[in-house]
Amino acid sequence: MIGGQLRPLAARALASAVRRRITSGVAPSASSEEERPAARRPRSNRMVAAAFSQLEPTIEERITAAGTSVEELLAVAADKGVQRDHALKIVASLAERAAAEGPAVSAKFESDPRFTRLCRMLGHLNNSTKLAAAKHDLATLLGVPDADEAAKKAQSLTLEQTVKVMTALASKKSRTVPILQALSTNICEMQQNLSVKQASDLLYALALLNFPDESLLDKIQQGLQENLAQNKQPAPVGSALTSIGILRYRDAALLDALSEWMVAHSEQCRPQDLVSFLLTLAYTGYEPSNLDAALEVVSKRLSIMKDAPSATSWLETVWALTVLGRLQGAQAASVLNANFLEQLRASSALGPSACLKLLNIDASAGLEIKDFKGPRLEMQIHNLLTKPKRKEILVRSVLDALQNLFPSPGFLNTQIDSGMGFLVDVECHVDAKGNALALDKPAPAKTKSSRIAIMVWEYADLCRRVSEPTGPNKLAVRLLQAQGARVLQVPHSEFSPNEKLVQRVQYLEKKIKSLAKEKVAVKEKKK
Repeated sequence: MIGGQLRPLAARALASAVRRRITSGVAPSASSEEERPAARRPRSNRMVAAAFSQLEPTIEERITAAGTSVEELLAVAADKGVQRDHALKIVASLAERAAAEGPAVSAKFESDPRFTRLCRMLGHLNNSTKLAAAKHDLATLLGVPDADEAAKKAQSLTLEQTVKVMTALASKKSRTVPILQALSTNICEMQQNLSVKQASDLLYALALLNFPDESLLDKIQQGLQENLAQNKQPAPVGSALTSIGILRYRDAALLDALSEWMVAHSEQCRPQDLVSFLLTLAYTGYEPSNLDAALEVVSKRLSIMKDAPSATSWLETVWALTVLGRLQGAQAASVLNANFLEQLRASSALGPSACLKLLNIDASAGLEIKDFKGPRLEMQIHNLLTKPKRKEILVRSVLDALQNLFPSPGFLNTQIDSGMGFLVDVECHVDAKGNALALDKPAPAKTKSSRIAIMVWEYADLCRRVSEPTGPNKLAVRLLQAQGARVLQVPHSEFSPNEKLVQRVQYLEKKIKSLAKEKVAVKEKKK
């Protein structure tokens, strides 16, 4: 911009100086110019030198010229004159390239020291300056001088521009809710439908920023369903599936459409796309109408561990099948053996998440697969499970109410590590009428005792769109039932700590008595 205006000035200054030299009978000479003291150089020559110095492209122009070239953008990032505004634009361009071509591109620059320098420039803000900085960043992305003008201009952005701004803000994890809400409203008010690529980019931004705006998710869902059939590229579909799983967004029509697309285009899909598909179904706990056909095409591409991109991907595949209730003995054995565990250790992939998945698989193999002869998990895994503060408040409220139904705290167990990869919030024993029985004493003669496992579901334990437990929580219920327990599920939507104590007590008493009367249906194990 500025450099473009100075180039004509430089040319005019140079031509003027040459004309003066010619009319004075002196030809331009580099040596004579060097011999003249700098202080005595004619003003016209100083103008030429200044003009020529401006012919070098500015940092702004270099960023624009680099486009989305990773190496060229990083070369600009190494310039000592790069400021915060420049850093933001470079990161936004890199994010655009990564969003278009996937994780392989981001891997090229995320460990580069030049990129790290940019991130340091954009990070480490005090809480008091976060909102102002975010507004300034938005102004920079929109190319306007201040935040107030940016807020006005955001309302007039095109759909494509708004999607790019959302993706850029997500890439630097700028989660300023008022700005995100303004951008989301702008998208929702547009009549134009989102393309598959745009929908995928927005889902990525919402997942990364943990900003599940319901209206925007509706708009995304509509765009995906209307344009999915015409899409031939697996990358945006795989990305969308990953984000849907992270968001726990359980929309039956959308998941059915995505499942149908995966079956129709399975040959074009990469192995990681198939893994993402299974994980999304597992996290949302959803079984599409064509689940059998989908699993058949997936099994052709991911039948054994060497078909998966990595040992972690294979573990995720087997775990997803476990959650969906489709685990086979050979699959369980392939991840529970010592050699596989050593592979995970060697690649530093045996973290808490992997351990919990292994516990889920091991429990399912022992409880749900008939005559399972494969290896069982021998490693001791403890202290991996914690409750968020919001859930602790809800569980404490349940306990307060239960203490009015049970004679003493000794009749209740809390926060029990199931050994199956999840915690049981509260456990108690009751007779057929729902009356409390002591946990540390055998039940009286001829008294039918029932074990009640109480699972409390806070907001994060339930899917979005449909208020049902997520896939992992459904698995927990299924495994407890396979052990013979009667599971009382207490969702936050039905039980509030703000309600009167008498109402909470009545709610739990009614639920416990109802469970105690039910006949437990013993599910036959799979062969």
